[in-house]
Amino acid sequence: MKLHVAALTVLVPDYDEAIAHYCGDLGFDLIEDSDLGSGKRWVLVAPKGSSETRLLLARAVRQEQTAQIGNQTGGGACS
Repeated sequence: MKLHVAALTVLVPDYDEAIAHYCGDLGFDLIEDSDLGSGKRWVLVAPKGSSETRLLLARAVRQEQTAQIGNQTGGGACS
């Protein structure tokens, strides 16, 4: 059986700015952008040509979420 991670969540300050960055600057494909109401959206992007990997762009709304934008590795080896 083939296993894979379907999506990783990335905290962003603004949905539209994040879409512009990932899709415009980095060349990702916009897979889905659905309005969930109350200012929330389900935004999935993927590297061009990828059939498995997705990033879920989640807008940070609380102060502790905003503080983690750009530091989502938790200070691990990738930071």
